[in-house]
Amino acid sequence: MSEDLDNVEDIRLKKLADLLRDVDPERVKMMIRKDATLQMRLTEADKDEIKITAGDLGISVSEYLLRCHWIVSKKLSELP
Repeated sequence: MSEDLDNVEDIRLKKLADLLRDVDPERVKMMIRKDATLQMRLTEADKDEIKITAGDLGISVSEYLLRCHWIVSKKLSELP
């Protein structure tokens, strides 16, 4: 099972490399560098559920929330 996940991650990284091939390296660096924070208010239960879900996926809470944002953003951009 872990090998399958590694293969999926390899495919994703190759796709990302292809997408970024023509992007200015400084722009890539600026996009990757994490230099801002976001503070939010939520219930303790919501916080615990988010931490559990992120942990189940093997990613940080920040990465989980960013991925959720990217998914929603992509879906919204596809709307007519």
